[in-house]
Amino acid sequence: MKKISGKLIEYGMDFEYENNGSKGEEITCHRLGIKVAFQQGKIYFEENGELKEFSQALKYVDYCCELIENACIQETT
Repeated sequence: MKKISGKLIEYGMDFEYENNGSKGEEITCHRLGIKVAFQQGKIYFEENGELKEFSQALKYVDYCCELIENACIQETT
């Protein structure tokens, strides 16, 4: 989650973070319409109602960061 939140902070986006203990953690950025949840070894990435599911492997965390960066660039230009 540090990489995800770091990317949002880098672009000055407000977000909400929620730690649900054993049920995982979640970041929501309403401005971008993005929600990212880490639960039981999976990443759930939702953008404007479209949900994608990935393994929590580092390459997919990086991929989610790319998706967030693209959304941030699109929002700020």
